[in-house]
Amino acid sequence: MIIGKQQPFPFLNNKQLYAIVLLTTKNGKNKTGIVPCTNSVFKRLIEIPTRPGNFMLCEELILHFVSKLFVKYTIREKSVMRITRNADIDEADVYDEDLDYRDIMEHLIKQRTRLNPVRRELRLN
Repeated sequence: MIIGKQQPFPFLNNKQLYAIVLLTTKNGKNKTGIVPCTNSVFKRLIEIPTRPGNFMLCEELILHFVSKLFVKYTIREKSVMRITRNADIDEADVYDEDLDYRDIMEHLIKQRTRLNPVRRELRLN
């Protein structure tokens, strides 16, 4: 994903890793690229084929090859980021005696993934 003036900032999921890349166009304009690092294609720890018993993190692999994703841009900086969203939900506000407690908790958990970010972890490379 590329974020610029024309592209809105995407929603970042709670506690998921993202590779963040600061890009420069040929015209000198600045853009930001975001690559999700969590997926079901490969695990977080990847064994290095040429060195059995040695592993690397998938986000490090993505950062290493991120220039292949953004070939039209110059990469200025790159890092890994994770957002933690607010978990402070007052169950008294949504509790209704007529509802099942399980349904209430299911609703709260769904609502929790959309709350405001309260922490940003940033690992610079």
